[in-house]
Amino acid sequence: MKPPAPHLRADRVLATLDKLRERINARFPKAGLSGVCADLIETARFSARVTPRV
Repeated sequence: MKPPAPHLRADRVLATLDKLRERINARFPKAGLSGVCADLIETARFSARVTPRV
């Protein structure tokens, strides 16, 4: 029998994405990458609301 699949914790995913956005803004303030990260954060928040476990 296979062990249960690991799951992601939404709070930790969001915390990691927030840190990533800060790092991107510090290193590449004009590259537009922070917008991509903002989209990822929005998607992660939506997924956390819609599903009990990601």
